[in-house]
Amino acid sequence: MHAGTIGARQGLDTAVRAAAALGDTVDLVLVGSGAEERRVRGLAAELRADNVRFVDRRSPLDMPELYAAADYQLVMVRDLPELRGSVPAKLQAVLSCGAPVVVSAGGDTAALVERARAGLSCPPEDWASLADRFWLAAQIPVPARVEMGRRGREAYLREMSLPSGVDRIEELLREAAAGDTGHDTRAERISRNA
Repeated sequence: MHAGTIGARQGLDTAVRAAAALGDTVDLVLVGSGAEERRVRGLAAELRADNVRFVDRRSPLDMPELYAAADYQLVMVRDLPELRGSVPAKLQAVLSCGAPVVVSAGGDTAALVERARAGLSCPPEDWASLADRFWLAAQIPVPARVEMGRRGREAYLREMSLPSGVDRIEELLREAAAGDTGHDTRAERISRNA
């Protein structure tokens, strides 16, 4: 399930192509709306992807329930340079709810999921690789999916939760107060090179 924006940055046409290739092996549910919704719906119709369903946009308050209703949450990020160094808020929300993920993304998003072992990942905008991940996801037993979700939740608490952010800021402030930034100032580099 993808629950969120159906826009240009997500590249959900890749997911529709992957699901269409697998037929009845996988059901893909796209919950939301956005600028690309009409085009993505049109592609699903053109490919006769009966295993792709669209559900209207839901309130953010409904998201935890939606995340829990699906075997996996799908996080898609197109291969754009400006997106490689960021992690979508959707991934943080999914991990906080303990849902396992299938991620079609590069950069920090894929690295986080792989490091946490919170799901499966593949390169962005590669429908054949995503179809392979969908197929593999369908083969993973429920206890293993639950464990992926648990590891994702732990990663969220450790790296992305409010308390972990406060701890990081306090550490940076202590280092700054002690004069230990871990980085040479420009004046220090010039002084050494003189």
